[in-house]
Amino acid sequence: MRTKLYSVAIASFLLHASAAMAEPVQLTGAAIKTTLPGSVLKLDTPLGMVVPIRFDDNGLMSGDAGQLASYLGSRKDRGRYWLSNDRVCYRWFRWFSGEQHCLAIQRDGKRIFWQRDDGESGTATLEEHHKPSAPTRKNVTASKPVKERLAQRDLTPPPHRSDRKPYLGEPVLIKLPTPAVRPRKKRAALAEDLPKSRSPDVAQAITTEQR
Repeated sequence: MRTKLYSVAIASFLLHASAAMAEPVQLTGAAIKTTLPGSVLKLDTPLGMVVPIRFDDNGLMSGDAGQLASYLGSRKDRGRYWLSNDRVCYRWFRWFSGEQHCLAIQRDGKRIFWQRDDGESGTATLEEHHKPSAPTRKNVTASKPVKERLAQRDLTPPPHRSDRKPYLGEPVLIKLPTPAVRPRKKRAALAEDLPKSRSPDVAQAITTEQR
């Protein structure tokens, strides 16, 4: 008799334990923040179709209505989502007339149970969840010191090319011939050699120029 009672008690305990384990867990704001970004939720619809919604890490979300496009007005749409206390709020750009709603979320493994602020509820499947991978840093070799790099630089000026042709528009210096200057002695001798028949004014002008 005691063995039978013990068996019933153990079976009852296991049933209650399994029921407790199967109960969905209410997600807090911190849990939602680590669950939704980078995940895809496949929302179950009353028509038996699934609408996948992708939650990006930058606060944007996108959805594909598929065969339900006629009900939502377009096949694809985008929107924004954010946290408010322990709920996730969202607003589509075109679907549902762009109205804002907030959801309370419960999770049981990959199953998601949501309840909207207007009382509507439903289920979804957490299709994939991945944390954003940190960008890989390339191996950067240590650069040489500045003094060493300057020492390796070739600071010698380029050789001068005499056969280089001037560019268009470049000024070209032209050396003009210097005017010949008659020496003072030659001018004095010239004044003395002038014929006396010439006018004395010419000889006087030459003599004055010498001074």
